[in-house]
Amino acid sequence: MTPHEQYADDLALLALGALEGTEREQLELHLESCAACRNELAQLRRDAGLLALSSATQRPSEAARKQFLHAIAAEPRRIRKSSKVRWWSRGAVATTAALLVSTGLLWRNNTQLTQALKSAEDELRSTQAELKSKEQLVSMLTAPDTVQMLLTNAPAVKQPQARVVYHKDTGRLLLLANNLSPIPQDKTYELWLLPEDGGAPVPAGLFKPDAEGYSTLVNENLKPGVAPKAFAVTIEPVAGSSTPTMPIVLVTQS
Repeated sequence: MTPHEQYADDLALLALGALEGTEREQLELHLESCAACRNELAQLRRDAGLLALSSATQRPSEAARKQFLHAIAAEPRRIRKSSKVRWWSRGAVATTAALLVSTGLLWRNNTQLTQALKSAEDELRSTQAELKSKEQLVSMLTAPDTVQMLLTNAPAVKQPQARVVYHKDTGRLLLLANNLSPIPQDKTYELWLLPEDGGAPVPAGLFKPDAEGYSTLVNENLKPGVAPKAFAVTIEPVAGSSTPTMPIVLVTQS
């Protein structure tokens, strides 16, 4: 048996980090003077490293690693011929490294599956909560005792307005008014023609609104030829006035 054959098993264990105590010290002392064994150890370590790098980066648990190393350390030492030493040593490293890699892959896959399951459960809970909320909303909308009301802007108060149609040459006049405010029984609306030449306002007729605020005035007896600058409406006594009583409630421009 050559010295190299004697250290074959120890080289494999040292490459895996499983050699300790006196045997490790003796092997390290031998390696200082033996280039062949140093090359063998380097090759064994490269083989183990390549196998480890070919897998995922997750490391197997420390317990699994110790279990594999303990199994290797427990193997009886055998003396083999030089032609088989390198094959056995590298085979032991490859087998152990492959087991470590497989353990790492299984651990990684288990972690990924656990995370995927948790994500699916969270999504299911969210979907169930959303479905329950929609079911409750549909139930409320279809319940016979549910009250539904429409909200809008409060209707604006309609402003009183009047339109005057006047023919200067004949003195004929038509007034159409709506949204007029109610007035007391002893009052009336009176229309005034405000002359363009600045003369005194001319009484143009009396009118009262109906219950809906509408009123119509037709006057065919105005003095012909008076050009209007504007028309105005005031509230006067029921018999009317000869001059406007302030304030003016409506003004129409010519």
